[in-house]
Amino acid sequence: MQAISRNIIDLEPYMQQKVVVNLKNGDMLEGKLVSYDPIQNCVLKDTDKIESEIIDGEIIETRTALNTTILRSLAILTLMPAEGFAEIENPYMQHCNEEDVDEEENQTQEEVVE
Repeated sequence: MQAISRNIIDLEPYMQQKVVVNLKNGDMLEGKLVSYDPIQNCVLKDTDKIESEIIDGEIIETRTALNTTILRSLAILTLMPAEGFAEIENPYMQHCNEEDVDEEENQTQEEVVE
């Protein structure tokens, strides 16, 4: 039996675009997303490691060129477009409508009062 793999998050809109990736170890990378797989292992091209520090109240940013970088999905905290942000539909709210949310909030408030 062959397993069907599907992407948890669709990264296709960000292909060939500059993205900023925050890693679990605290590093921040910026590069062009050139490839990814169904579990979000990613390949960035022309990658820079970005380090920031505050000196005399000013944020000083330094960049180190890393060239092509392969990122393991488990190391990635966030991945976002380098230019601005893109809003996506909340995947946890797909099966929930506003009436359900209002009803749950009312029940919670009633439980607190009791």
